[in-house]
Amino acid sequence: MSAVAHDEAQSLKERIFAAAITVFAEHGLSGARMEQIATEAQTTKRMVVYYFKTKEQLYQAVLQHVYARIRETEQQLGLENVPPVEALVQLVKWSVRYHATHADYMRVICMENMQRGKWLKSSGQLKPLNRTALSILEDILQRGQQQGVFQAGLEARDVHRLISSFSFYQVSNFYTFSSLYLDDPMPAIDDEAMVEIPCLVGHNGPEPLTVGDIPQFQKGLMSQQVAVEKLVVDAWEHRSYQRLWQAITLSKTVPSASVAKAILDDLIDANKEYWPELR
Repeated sequence: MSAVAHDEAQSLKERIFAAAITVFAEHGLSGARMEQIATEAQTTKRMVVYYFKTKEQLYQAVLQHVYARIRETEQQLGLENVPPVEALVQLVKWSVRYHATHADYMRVICMENMQRGKWLKSSGQLKPLNRTALSILEDILQRGQQQGVFQAGLEARDVHRLISSFSFYQVSNFYTFSSLYLDDPMPAIDDEAMVEIPCLVGHNGPEPLTVGDIPQFQKGLMSQQVAVEKLVVDAWEHRSYQRLWQAITLSKTVPSASVAKAILDDLIDANKEYWPELR
């Protein structure tokens, strides 16, 4: 197989995998169909079966990937040298943010819970893989107890369950909670989005100039820009050609997906010495 053919095959496999995460998050294992995954990946069912023989095999691979990415990102926080109170705060903030920005991952886990953890139990790799979540907390709690800032007797498993519970809640109960208790059940702008606003600077510091509700057109533009930025970050994190392609496609200056692909290919060629390899 030539290098070009290998890259194209790898790109297709990545698309199928990303599509599977989306479909399993929406429909679960029992409700998902290989045809749906093929449509989402813009390929054929035959190609999906070529790379992943059965729906169950693909689901197990997705489940493994979801947990592996969570634990890998968690370890990258590098909390072992951070003071224990600050380390715990950083861990909680990361958990809340990660759950909110990886809702599909959390919905896959939710679907697995609805199956009573059947496929997770059948995997011999997931339990040892997730042991790092407890080891990180054990280190933080032990250091905090030695310094007298945490009470004795705290169990890492209980603290992990507590952090996970309120992090997971915002995803699992988002629509019902929003519909019941928020005036706008579908906020137009992500809570973490950074938006520039005009302000007056006086002796009391900056004073933002507010104009009430954001007009619908401006909301759309701002949400689109936030989506572009998140796709770019995801592309870097996953080394994903498809997500960077999607980000460029969303740009208002790019007329079509085909033009976006041509631009991306040119960018990759011009920056091959600096960019990671995209799959």
